[in-house]
Amino acid sequence: MDVTQQKTVKILFFCWIFLSQLREELSRSDRVILACFIMMVRARVPPTLLLLPLLLLVLVHSLFDLDPLVVIIDVDASSSFSSFSQPQVVRCHEDERSALLGFKRDFSFTSKSNHSCLGSWDDDDDGPSASPTDCCSWDGIECDVQNGHVIGLDLSNCLLEHPNPLSSSSSLFRLTYLQKLNLARNNFSYSPIPPAIGSLVRLKVLDLSWSSFGGQVPQEITRLSYLSTLYLFYNHRLELKKPDLEDLALSLTKLEELHLDEVDISAPFPDRISNLSSLRSLKLADCNLQGRFPTSLLKLPSLQVLDVGGNRNLSSSSLETCGSLRELYMSNCNFSGRIPVSLILRSNCTKLSVLDLSGNMLHGQITPYFFENLSTLTRLELHDNQLSGEIPSSIGNLSQLRILDLSHNQLAGSIPSSIINISLLRDLDLNDNQLTGSIPGFFPSGLLQYLGLSNNQLTGTIPTSPMGLSHLWLSYNELSGPISSSICNFTRLEELDLEFNQLTGPIPSFLLNLAGLEMLYLGSNQLTGPIPSTLGNSTVQILGLDSNELAGPISSSLGNLSQLVVLDLGSNQLIGSIPSFLGNLVRLVTLNLHSNQLTGPMSPSLGSLRDLKQLYLSFNQLSGPIPSSLGNLNGLSILDLSSNQLTGPIPSNLTVMFLDLSSNQLTGSIPSYLGNITQLYSLDLSHNQLTGIIPDQIPASLLNLSNNRLAGHIPNSLVIGVFEVLDLRSNELHGSLPVPPTFMEAYYISNNRLTGAISPLICNMSLIVLDLAENNFSGSIPGCLSNMSSSGLQILNLRGNKFSGGLFDFHEGKCELTMMDVSRNQLQGRLPRTLVYCTSLEYLNVESNLIDDKFPSWLSSLSNLSVLILRSNGFHGEVLRLNKGEDCGFPQLHIIDLSQNNFSGPLPFGNLNCWKIVRVSNRGHTDYLGHTYQVGNGFDRENFFSMAIYDYSMTIINKGTNLVYPKIFPDFIAMNLSSNNFSGEIPSSVRFLQGLHLLNLSHNVLTGHIPRTLSNITQLEVLDLSYNNLSGTIRYRFSGLLQRFIQPALRINPSRKAI
Repeated sequence: MDVTQQKTVKILFFCWIFLSQLREELSRSDRVILACFIMMVRARVPPTLLLLPLLLLVLVHSLFDLDPLVVIIDVDASSSFSSFSQPQVVRCHEDERSALLGFKRDFSFTSKSNHSCLGSWDDDDDGPSASPTDCCSWDGIECDVQNGHVIGLDLSNCLLEHPNPLSSSSSLFRLTYLQKLNLARNNFSYSPIPPAIGSLVRLKVLDLSWSSFGGQVPQEITRLSYLSTLYLFYNHRLELKKPDLEDLALSLTKLEELHLDEVDISAPFPDRISNLSSLRSLKLADCNLQGRFPTSLLKLPSLQVLDVGGNRNLSSSSLETCGSLRELYMSNCNFSGRIPVSLILRSNCTKLSVLDLSGNMLHGQITPYFFENLSTLTRLELHDNQLSGEIPSSIGNLSQLRILDLSHNQLAGSIPSSIINISLLRDLDLNDNQLTGSIPGFFPSGLLQYLGLSNNQLTGTIPTSPMGLSHLWLSYNELSGPISSSICNFTRLEELDLEFNQLTGPIPSFLLNLAGLEMLYLGSNQLTGPIPSTLGNSTVQILGLDSNELAGPISSSLGNLSQLVVLDLGSNQLIGSIPSFLGNLVRLVTLNLHSNQLTGPMSPSLGSLRDLKQLYLSFNQLSGPIPSSLGNLNGLSILDLSSNQLTGPIPSNLTVMFLDLSSNQLTGSIPSYLGNITQLYSLDLSHNQLTGIIPDQIPASLLNLSNNRLAGHIPNSLVIGVFEVLDLRSNELHGSLPVPPTFMEAYYISNNRLTGAISPLICNMSLIVLDLAENNFSGSIPGCLSNMSSSGLQILNLRGNKFSGGLFDFHEGKCELTMMDVSRNQLQGRLPRTLVYCTSLEYLNVESNLIDDKFPSWLSSLSNLSVLILRSNGFHGEVLRLNKGEDCGFPQLHIIDLSQNNFSGPLPFGNLNCWKIVRVSNRGHTDYLGHTYQVGNGFDRENFFSMAIYDYSMTIINKGTNLVYPKIFPDFIAMNLSSNNFSGEIPSSVRFLQGLHLLNLSHNVLTGHIPRTLSNITQLEVLDLSYNNLSGTIRYRFSGLLQRFIQPALRINPSRKAI
């Protein structure tokens, strides 16, 4: 080799060494190729051949970009590569070891921390002569064995606590040779990511996911130009706004995986993200992305995984291709329209294995073409949409499918038989649809583990296959007959839910042969007989047998269910006492025995259930005192003992969140210790025999002390508490009315002995219900109540006081009242015409006042008005004289009481028969008239607090007798026009009032014959025509129950004959 050739070769070689050192490491391919090169030099091969290894070296790096390996090759150029040294063992650098130890000291170690993560990070020497441990051998550390620099730090899943904000001065950022940094699943206390992250310019992998970082991602992160993997997902307080997603796309062009789920981006989806040509996986779920989804993303040549789910402000685009995608997640994006069939028809999705379009607003039918070219799908999720029609039989083409979820749609028809072709199916969820027919017995029997068919309209029996099921959900269907013995073939069954069907017969003992059964729901069926004695052999943990017709005592076999967590036997016909062996079920969290026929005292053994959180024993016949052992249940949050016959005082050691002892026979005073239960949210002690005064402090937000014998003043400290609902009705309280806090929503003080005027300060409250009825309040009604009616007040009851003056006016377009009762006061003047602004008004009662006015025909525009009571005032004039063809209004009015006024003229039947609701009969009972309102912060109070429903009541006078209706059925239709000056005949049009149940026309000056058409009112229960000048006979053709009501009503007018 001549001198020129040798120099050329040396120059090429040293150039490559220089470039490799810039990269700080040599790959395995480098070592092999360079070794070959040196051997060729020593063998003095021709120069042209000598260049081949170097050219190969360049080619390998350019094509594969191989990660270099860690080895030192020492070539002596002066000897023409005559020497080649062996690889050297290199220890970590002391400054980097010190930096790691400093970073370790920044963490605080708790009981949750994984101490083994940093257990090997030792900074103690064994003695004066001992050398420090090599940090390259520590857990989570990777070093470059060529030069000893720390190039990898992995502390993922260590659950470490970093109590102080991570700052740029942290010793972590002295590790400038880092290429991989993984701090996932630790707790950095919502610290911002320090700007110093930008100093780690060699980083290729950065994983800060699940680590409680917060604030804005620093601009300096865009300096990490070598990044191929960036994980910041599940840091829900982290923001990416400056820099934004577009800045990342422009700066980090080598990204292959970008996962930012739950990072707040709050910006349109940038088009520039399609510049990331190497991107393989992009996950941007729940990032508050906005604007139109860029379809150019789907054309990225390497993109295999795309997740943009949970971005509800992202508008859908026409999806034309799947590109190279294997997984596509677009759930919960508010996408509307039909399923994008264009993706499938173009056959561009042949690589797709996962498709998730759930939680959108997709509608229409699933076309048969949708499944034809998706044979590679292993997971299909279309649940929580508005899809309708039948499931196409072409679904059987998805032979590779493992997971199919079409639940929460409006799919109808039967389950297609082609589903048997999906032999690899593991999970099938068709819950919450409108599927009909029987459950097929042709499900693929091999791998199916989960079958969900709940909330459909399926009939017939339980399927006999597949045998490998572990979860079978068939609740809320129309399955009937006894529980099939085929269930015992499901030997792997863990969860069985058959609730809300029409299953009959006894609970079969063969259910106990299912050794792995953990959850059994059979509630809300028609099962009969006793609880099987063999049930105690089961390993079940959740047992729901509620709302059946099970009888007999509670089986002693239940005492053997040592793993039981939930036991629900409520709403059956169980008898006997609460057995003491229930105290052996020490793992119980929920025990429900409500609505049975259990008698005797409560078992003290219940106090042994230390894990119990919910105990329901209401609506039984339990007697005796409440056992003090319940005070041992420190974790108890719900205790419902209402509607029993319990006696004695309230125990002094209960610590719960919801406590309902209502409708018992408890005596004594309310214990003051209740003020110390800081977690108490709902307390109902109503309908007992409690006496004494109300304690100064009760921290409950929902407090019901009504229907007791409590006396004294209402404590001022009580009404400045935390109450959302305060019910003190029907006690013996006296004094003035305290003004409650502004955030209270329902204030019930009726049926007490309170006096004085109402302070205008009450108008500062945000009340929904104000009930001050049946007290001795006086003075005028504060006019500022009109402001409350426009700011949320829905129920106003001032009945039975001594208020005087006139009614206040209402604001246009702002009145939210649904019920107003100011009856039995001393109010004067006219009804305010501004009542027409209360468009939601359902109930208006102004009886027994001094109001002087004409009939308020202007109320006819109130489309929701159901009850109108004007009795015993000074109303006068004619009622509803309409022109021909004129609409009489009052579309929902079905109770009207105009009695004891000075109305005159003809009866208004000629106009009232246009009331549609009065002309309807046999409407059927649904519920009582009343108003349901929501209070508080969303707790379900229905089982603990009855005040969420305000029942309307009324009194109608018939023959001098008050007919009190504490609750009103919505189909009860009544008309009381008695004690006025109505004259003329009863018109034959009365026959149109077929829905009437009560008609009182007594004490008027009516004349003429009683119309035979009265017999057409077949629903009539009370008829009073007395004290008029009527003649003739009454022919009726009533039968059954209604006839028994009407016959006594006719006898009140003995001068008339009934045939």
